[in-house]
Amino acid sequence: MRRWLPAMLFLTLGCAEEGALDPEGAHWDVTVEGSVDTCHAEGEGVGFRQTYVYSLFYEGSITDLRIGGDSFATGIVSGCSLSYESPIIGEERESGELKWQLTGEATLRAGGDGCSLGDGSDWVGTETFEIVESQDPDIEVGCEYTMTVEGMYVDLN
Repeated sequence: MRRWLPAMLFLTLGCAEEGALDPEGAHWDVTVEGSVDTCHAEGEGVGFRQTYVYSLFYEGSITDLRIGGDSFATGIVSGCSLSYESPIIGEERESGELKWQLTGEATLRAGGDGCSLGDGSDWVGTETFEIVESQDPDIEVGCEYTMTVEGMYVDLN
């Protein structure tokens, strides 16, 4: 039986061509990979791997994070650090409604020599999907899927 993972994990949202990227934003090719799954004894979310283009649009230190032009979270940048979260997302399923929220932390570099991450990446962080409400008897409130996120800055020049 296939168990639930957050719907966003399976959406192919942001496979935008680099030429189609909005020059007003900063962009990274990132790979999101499942590392911890506390929602299933089998650890079904571990091993998930998907590549996206993350785009950040800044208004001062506030950021709008987008995949393929669609906003998925808002965040705050402080130096080389970014903290972000999505709104709470509801998902209707046969076994009952689920609600989840993504939170993320990243160290990033937007080109140039500042914010050295040491491993050659320009984005290194984690994202956690937490179940905040569940009517599904197999998915407990508070369980989490943790993902590692690593990637490279896309220079549009």
